[in-house]
Amino acid sequence: MMKLPPKQRARLERLMGSQGLDLNALTEMAGLDKRLDFIRADFRNVDFGTSDLAGFNFAQADLTGADLSRTTGRDRLVLIDAIGVQDTGEMREGPGPAMVRIPAGQFTMGAKAKENRREKVPAEWAKRSSPQRDMTIPNAFWIGKYPVTRAEFEFFTAETGRELPDRAWTYEPNDKAAFDYTEREGRNWRNPGFAQTDQDPVTCVSHDDVRAYIEWLNDRTKGGYRLPSEAEWEYAARAGTETARFWGDGRDAACRFANVADAALTRAMNVAVDPKRFFPGDDGFAFTAPVGSFLPNPFGLYDMFGNVWEWCADYWTENLRGLPERGAPNATGDSGRRSLRGGSWHNDPRIVRAAHRGWAGTGLRSTITGFRVARTETLAKP
Repeated sequence: MMKLPPKQRARLERLMGSQGLDLNALTEMAGLDKRLDFIRADFRNVDFGTSDLAGFNFAQADLTGADLSRTTGRDRLVLIDAIGVQDTGEMREGPGPAMVRIPAGQFTMGAKAKENRREKVPAEWAKRSSPQRDMTIPNAFWIGKYPVTRAEFEFFTAETGRELPDRAWTYEPNDKAAFDYTEREGRNWRNPGFAQTDQDPVTCVSHDDVRAYIEWLNDRTKGGYRLPSEAEWEYAARAGTETARFWGDGRDAACRFANVADAALTRAMNVAVDPKRFFPGDDGFAFTAPVGSFLPNPFGLYDMFGNVWEWCADYWTENLRGLPERGAPNATGDSGRRSLRGGSWHNDPRIVRAAHRGWAGTGLRSTITGFRVARTETLAKP
């Protein structure tokens, strides 16, 4: 049950009593009128504990200073959506991106068999996210609030004089006006084949490009920047949830939380909507979207799913058996291939899941691939 100061408890009891309910009904989520419940309620500095809040209406509620530290999953999403800010610490140093502190903890990595069956995941892909592993993240760390943007990457290239690549893999119309994925000349992070803003995530960056960016960033700051391990990435993406996606197992809500393959993409590609290939709904962006255009996950991280695939530090391995148990990146797999996570604007529901694992060669530059950085806790002080 929530721990409330006496005045707050009395106010909430009056609110509940006006609907003929006992305060304990809050924990049980029993009988509240969704037309009324917490509209304009004063919840300043309330500890929300582990109450079940899914579906409650917090319109115009005062949640200043509300303590979300013990809420998890959809409870936290409901409150974050209402508050409009995150309850995690944030920091930024010099030219580095905005970072969010992720606490130490434990989670189960990988997908359950029933998830793979429900999502109709091909057997080859399902093997990548099995067997499930109980993982420990022993230390808090920092991770980018957003994927690295074009503006942030351009600052790096301007300072270092890094050469602009002259080719990348892109999805564009071929000579038959059908979209295909092939390596094209004249494509790079500055010209990915579609219009972007400075706040869109940078694309067409290889793992080698990312390593150069991080080396530069460490030279310009106190250091400690790196790519996240796969375990850290999945832990941050799940943010205390165990469902296929942090908003749940369903697909209908995707367009509130992620830029994925949906009606906007079908219009751009001039193809019919296929429920197996596209999410329901229309997020308004055919290709990349400016970072932060959608709602965050419970840790306050944006674009963890969709928009662009994100490079991880791990050498690629075909399943989860060989991954270190304490959050470190895998360094015993294929060093020429590195892990990718999160899916992109082009990807379907089978791929846009917390457990799904992809890979690419370290030199690949692709219009669907970007990155976000992590930072070691001991070196990252806000």
